[in-house]
Amino acid sequence: MSYCLNKVTIECTEEESKGIREALTGCDNLFRVLVHFDFNRIIPVPIHLAARELNADGRVVKKDPEANAWRLKHWGAELTGYYPDISYADGILSYEFPTITQPEKVIKRLSALYPTNTIIHYYLENEFLFHGAVRYRGGQVVKTGVLHFRKICAMFGFNNFVDYNYEPDDDEG
Repeated sequence: MSYCLNKVTIECTEEESKGIREALTGCDNLFRVLVHFDFNRIIPVPIHLAARELNADGRVVKKDPEANAWRLKHWGAELTGYYPDISYADGILSYEFPTITQPEKVIKRLSALYPTNTIIHYYLENEFLFHGAVRYRGGQVVKTGVLHFRKICAMFGFNNFVDYNYEPDDDEG
């Protein structure tokens, strides 16, 4: 199965980072765990669709095709950002998390919610080697680009891999 690794960086003060972290933290009804990059906190699933997937106790009992289609259309992904690695250093709040597809609509909306902060979304889709970066500010795409494959792999911790397009420089033998 294909999946997409995501790294979202937000330029902010330490005080702002606390507010952003609090705003993005929600509770997942499927696993009953805190979700620290909850897409539903950024673009909420309509109540009438979310209710189709829950039982009387508020637990997810089934995936509703219409709710799932809504998430794909409005989030760009079927599931939220589970179990992210979160860090803050040198004015950058960083989230790393896997999804099945690239959640570009969520990141764009996040940028609109924090219009004075620059947000960069780095992504690496494993099956088709689709990768790059998008810079947002004020809910708008400011710049897009494709990073060198080795650089983005290293960013996600993949340092030992086979690069079929790689040809050594003359000085590498």
